[in-house]
Amino acid sequence: MPKRKKLMIDLPPDLPESYPVQEAVLDKCIVVAAKHFNINPLVIKAIARVEGGGIGTMSKNSNKTYDMGVMQINTIHLPAIKRAYPAITWEDIAFKPCVNVGIGAWILRQRLDETDDFWKGVAHYHSKTPKHRDRYLRLVRAQYSRLLKHYIKKLSSQGGK
Repeated sequence: MPKRKKLMIDLPPDLPESYPVQEAVLDKCIVVAAKHFNINPLVIKAIARVEGGGIGTMSKNSNKTYDMGVMQINTIHLPAIKRAYPAITWEDIAFKPCVNVGIGAWILRQRLDETDDFWKGVAHYHSKTPKHRDRYLRLVRAQYSRLLKHYIKKLSSQGGK
């Protein structure tokens, strides 16, 4: 039986500290990715907020994978990312917010296309395991509701422009 490839990446010991993405930059990244993958930008932003990553965030998981960057892209996706986007490296995903958001939206689009239930697809961005999926979906929907209320309030204060 052939050996399975390791999905874990070797991190350099001197990674710089992670830091948050400026809101204006994040919003621009989200708008581009949302348009390209035909996803509501507020959903992408809600996921990014729930994930809570920043530029250079590398969160180690109990299964020895890592979640990287703004949208906390799991290293388990690296082989599929490499097939679809050969020029993109894990460093790009971890340190370039627009690349990270784009890859996150690409993964989300796949999850949405796997089911007829939009919100189930959103939850599958995080996990297909019901207890993890359901908890995550509650968090994303709550964040989405807050963002939507803010967006509506902003529009009404501008006279609907």
